[in-house]
Amino acid sequence: MPEFNRRLNDFEKFGAKVIGANPDSVYTHKAWLEKIGQIDYPLISDYTKSLSKVFGVLDEETGIANRGTFIIDPHQKIRYASENDLLVGRNINEILRVLAALNRGKPCPVNWEEGK
Repeated sequence: MPEFNRRLNDFEKFGAKVIGANPDSVYTHKAWLEKIGQIDYPLISDYTKSLSKVFGVLDEETGIANRGTFIIDPHQKIRYASENDLLVGRNINEILRVLAALNRGKPCPVNWEEGK
């Protein structure tokens, strides 16, 4: 999540708002933030795991949520969804590439990158 914070301005260029959520408690979030530093976007405690269930990233057998990334438009439609195993970190550049493609408003070819 620190990388999302470092790249917050890049998200704001697209009018996107970053919101973090995980199944840790508010107290765990506070302890975690003491170690990594403050973040400048909301962090939601999904302690009941209801968001994890709704978004389909919860492993019901283990009770562990995978890393989910979702781009939701102003009409509450999911435009992009990605689920990573806990062993695989997110790619912020890829999320920003998808935002650029969605803002482009027309189909993009494979490996498209803004400005290329």
